[in-house]
Amino acid sequence: FHPGTQNITMAAQENEPFDIALVISTSNQYDRVMLGPIHYDTSTQTLSFSHCQRYLNGESEILKLCAFFIQNMDTQEIKHFHASTTDATHHAFSKDFHSVSKMQLFRFKDGQQTLWDAHIAEQSAVPFDVVIAVNHSNKPTHILDALSINFITQCLTFHDAHPYQNGDLQKLGALATKIRGILMSKDWHFAATNRNIAKAAISSPADMKQIMCYNFNSAGAKTRFFNQSFDAALLTNGDNNMRALLLSATYHSRENGVSFKSVVPYKNGYYDALQKFGQKIKLLEIEEYRMVRDEDEEEKTGPPGGKGKKGKGEKGEKGAAYIFDEIEDGKNA
Repeated sequence: FHPGTQNITMAAQENEPFDIALVISTSNQYDRVMLGPIHYDTSTQTLSFSHCQRYLNGESEILKLCAFFIQNMDTQEIKHFHASTTDATHHAFSKDFHSVSKMQLFRFKDGQQTLWDAHIAEQSAVPFDVVIAVNHSNKPTHILDALSINFITQCLTFHDAHPYQNGDLQKLGALATKIRGILMSKDWHFAATNRNIAKAAISSPADMKQIMCYNFNSAGAKTRFFNQSFDAALLTNGDNNMRALLLSATYHSRENGVSFKSVVPYKNGYYDALQKFGQKIKLLEIEEYRMVRDEDEEEKTGPPGGKGKKGKGEKGEKGAAYIFDEIEDGKNA
């Protein structure tokens, strides 16, 4: 809305402070929101307020519903801005008013501030099931799991981070709904609730171009995404030698592990047959293998064909698994 400009002294003549203000930049765009009590001292030309925070699209419409517009204020007549907050979260927006031209001042309608407060609470913790992080080369790099986004402070809080695997985007397209994409910048920051995540597990937001936010279509869809079933997994060792074939395999992305129902030693020709009759989905470096004996029991082992029974295989040994799916009927043998 574009109310007419009124004289700044009108605010000074009224002792009652303002509740909230929309701060407008010199490019005539909403720049931030100023929270009250807001008071202008004409003798010192000082504007006092609580703090400022990021303006979010649509907030001018919300204020139309819950507050009365009182007047515009030309910031050229203000010599000093004083924020009472000491919260570092709002500090950056509570200073540096050089790019500001004017403000729209409001007072809340009786009993209507709750509408604004509910909006702030909602935007401070918007939940998403998963996020795909995309770098500046437009390549997906990570999947963030169990998260919420604070759009006011531009903070993304997540529980776990997994390296993106080939085919994950297509899987999400079938199992989840894309809610929105968000461009990243140096103003964004990440916070992990899982203390076991290494700092190197996820890049900083400044290294990313955007994130894509998804919600699963059902609880079952979420389970199928993080536990992806395939016909077979062909294991290799650190020298890329074929070692064993795991049948009826499931990749558990949260643990970076594979469970399987049966295993056979590798024989010459298996790889060519899988290439001919199946589809190679992805190549993974697996940390844990689990043989499923029955519905109630799983046996943790090292890489099949290796020594001993260790959850993560032999020390110093690296291996990989070629994951195959959609093997033609009758070709599993």
